[in-house]
Amino acid sequence: MTTRNVLFLDCDGVLLDWIRPFFRFCGIPEAEADTQQTYSLVSSGHFPDLPTFLEKLHAFEQTPAWSQLPPLGTMMSLTDLVNSGLELQVVTALDVDALTAAKRVRNLGYHYGAVFSGVHVVGSGIDKNDFIRNWMDRQSPKDNINVVGLVDDKGTTLVETARRWNYCVRQGLEAPTAYGIKQPYNRGDWGNEDIVWSAGLDALAFRLTIAIQQRQLDYLNG
Repeated sequence: MTTRNVLFLDCDGVLLDWIRPFFRFCGIPEAEADTQQTYSLVSSGHFPDLPTFLEKLHAFEQTPAWSQLPPLGTMMSLTDLVNSGLELQVVTALDVDALTAAKRVRNLGYHYGAVFSGVHVVGSGIDKNDFIRNWMDRQSPKDNINVVGLVDDKGTTLVETARRWNYCVRQGLEAPTAYGIKQPYNRGDWGNEDIVWSAGLDALAFRLTIAIQQRQLDYLNG
């Protein structure tokens, strides 16, 4: 039976930087992204209400900048993960049409090449942990699916992933590890010891690559 070791990665705030280009589009100083205290740009006070924020966001999605977001990591780091035996799947929560979603997929491909086995654009109301479970149920019964973890920058998503991991460990079951990418707006969750935090995508990729290589070496050494 084939074993597929799968790592799911969020896109915005993990693979691509959207806040700084979005702030630039809105006339907000980019430096304010470094002091963003909450995940919600409405709660942070940058926009008076949700409709205003969504209007600006939808307008931004129609600009060339939307499909040219800068990367937060390198192709080499992710290639190392793939070469170590991980299958990389992207899951990003966006409320966009098919054309706008396709631009995001091309944006990822431009920076990271063909390292991803799949890119899944789901609605913003979809829980990523539920999506991963449903995705696993749709895979071939011939495959032994091992979801290594979920890499995200949103505190509430990471806390929920960690909660499920804790529950499964107590039951003697396997569950994805919560891997967090540190951003100013998730600082309040850095003390959660059930979340594995890294300073950036490349740092996490290096950490995972070394851990995988060490396990392989231990196996060979018996």
